[in-house]
Amino acid sequence: MSTPTDRPVVDGDRALAAVTHGARLAAEQSARVTICVVDRAGVIASYRHHDAVTASLDLAAAKARAAAGLAKPSGDIGAGVVPGAPFYGLAAALSSPIATFDGGFPIVVDGHCCGAVGVSGASSAADVQIAQAALAAYHDAG
Repeated sequence: MSTPTDRPVVDGDRALAAVTHGARLAAEQSARVTICVVDRAGVIASYRHHDAVTASLDLAAAKARAAAGLAKPSGDIGAGVVPGAPFYGLAAALSSPIATFDGGFPIVVDGHCCGAVGVSGASSAADVQIAQAALAAYHDAG
């Protein structure tokens, strides 16, 4: 059994590579987004604001926190937190906001979630595409 001290952590250089790659893809698509990488506690490791609406700053981080905290894509969480669902009220119980819609993906290393990528500011499909590309760049940078 692993302990918290021997689990992988978000690597700063890889986080920067993820954000840089995501920003490049966003620019190619003329998508105005914020790209955020957080560690498993939801602390921002790297981010890039690409001329996006101001709300995307908070939303990208909230999507990433949701994915990191629950070790699953943020868009897969929404059905579980609506009234009557098993985790209804989860967001209110947390000290940091989470967003449960598309655009956040966990970073899994050696079977452990060590953080996440979150993207916000474009369409849901574009947020997902850019976040997945950033996630791939994170892993490729290793």
